[in-house]
Amino acid sequence: MSEDEVQKLLGMSEKLSSKTVTLTRCLILGLLSYFSDGIQYRELKSALKMSDGKLIANLNELKTMGYIAKSEVDVDQRKLDIYSLTEKGRSELNKIIDWMKLIEKVANEGDSKKCPVISIK
Repeated sequence: MSEDEVQKLLGMSEKLSSKTVTLTRCLILGLLSYFSDGIQYRELKSALKMSDGKLIANLNELKTMGYIAKSEVDVDQRKLDIYSLTEKGRSELNKIIDWMKLIEKVANEGDSKKCPVISIK
């Protein structure tokens, strides 16, 4: 493992939104990327097994950042909220995935006895 890879890992982390890189928000973005036509609110809630308050707060923040879109559809005289991933959200998710791959590479190639970022002389 080279010091360049570690520096790249640190540099990439600075380009990610700290508001996005939470387990809940990464899971939401991941699910929305899988369901390209969007997913209903109740399906998201069921899949993530979380409270309405927590889910709504995270969806609203992702929507504010422009990473997801919300639309309404009428089904049997009921309005259903559908959430989908935007291009901006897909781009952010790809950055997170690339960062996670680099973490894996650094972790798997690292020498547990030394850290290339911190040199002790």
